[in-house]
Amino acid sequence: MLIVGLGNPGEEYENTWHNLGRLAVETFGAANDAGSFKRNARIGGSIATFRCDDRTIHLMECDRFMNESGIPIAAALSFFKLSPKDLVVVHDELAFPVGTVRIATGSHSSGGHNGVQSVIDSIGTKDFVRVRIGIAPQDGRKVTMQSYVLKPFPKKERETVAWALADAAVALDKIVKVGATKAAQEVNSK
Repeated sequence: MLIVGLGNPGEEYENTWHNLGRLAVETFGAANDAGSFKRNARIGGSIATFRCDDRTIHLMECDRFMNESGIPIAAALSFFKLSPKDLVVVHDELAFPVGTVRIATGSHSSGGHNGVQSVIDSIGTKDFVRVRIGIAPQDGRKVTMQSYVLKPFPKKERETVAWALADAAVALDKIVKVGATKAAQEVNSK
């Protein structure tokens, strides 16, 4: 299984809305003693690995920016000899309020998310699992995507973000242990 946290490389993007996918995968990796992420130049990303039961779980952060995420993800699938059905992509989602975590299975559109669209274009299918972490302002105000997603989350949202990252790690744990369909039923019903 390959679990990828979408985001942008570089310290300036570390605590921005667009990097919640990366942060969630780091949280999940730490909870499973996956060790540190090590750069793999052949795929264009950093990998941490752990075992769960009899399966190897690869966690990945891409070296490329969000809009080109699909290129290293396709390379990683090939490198590890995995199919798109073995892929879980974790990303920010402007369609849900901050703190919401949802699992999407089956063929879904990118919903305007450029990182997800890059994955679809690069692997040639929409059929992979997604863990979507809500980032829409809780006060319901409308925001322009580009300017909003690259901003650091404000202090008043940090506790909610921490809960969302923990919830996303739980969602990933469920996907690994019981499969995406059952995990989606449990997580999405909250």
